[in-house]
Amino acid sequence: MEGMFDKNSVICTGGSGLVFTDENGKSFLVDSQKLSLGVNERVLFSKGIKRFCCNKELTDKERKMIISKVLDLTPDIKWLIQ
Repeated sequence: MEGMFDKNSVICTGGSGLVFTDENGKSFLVDSQKLSLGVNERVLFSKGIKRFCCNKELTDKERKMIISKVLDLTPDIKWLIQ
């Protein structure tokens, strides 16, 4: 299935959380929360990023990469990173 996972994607799962899938098809649960102050304002909890279906702890470098890609994919959202 060459080319099946050639793009990153983000799917919001409601008011709290999203799923980020990288170009290799690995999915990550990202703990985030909609802020009540604005329509497109959310907080992303960097320590709340976990590999989907895996208990392996992510490194700070991996978390920063995922956050960077999520920010690139969601330019209309004003993020507060914690």
